[in-house]
Amino acid sequence: MNAVEKDVEILTFKELNSANDQFPLFHSQHEGYAVIKEEVEEVMDGMNGLLEVFSNAWAAIKKNENATVQMKMVGTLAQQVAIEAIQVAAMCDKFNMSLEGTLAPADAQSFADLMQPAT
Repeated sequence: MNAVEKDVEILTFKELNSANDQFPLFHSQHEGYAVIKEEVEEVMDGMNGLLEVFSNAWAAIKKNENATVQMKMVGTLAQQVAIEAIQVAAMCDKFNMSLEGTLAPADAQSFADLMQPAT
């Protein structure tokens, strides 16, 4: 087990409770998907920024320049991405909580099947 895995589960639960205190459960799969999509886009935006700064750090390192400022920013951005990723996890939990019992049971699928492109 990763040193922070349990902490992430706790933070996800905390984020879910906060979201549920502020907003009602999702009324449909469409609504839930839209909220999760927004959170995923925020993760991707954060990762894009992180990768850009990380690339700039490598460019500086290759020139034997100091890259400590860039690496500090990479660390800060990584923490922000982690926060956004926890929000994605919490909204996925909220999605399932919101729609539990309202839909036909999903077919059991393997992880490999779920990773295939949608048709």
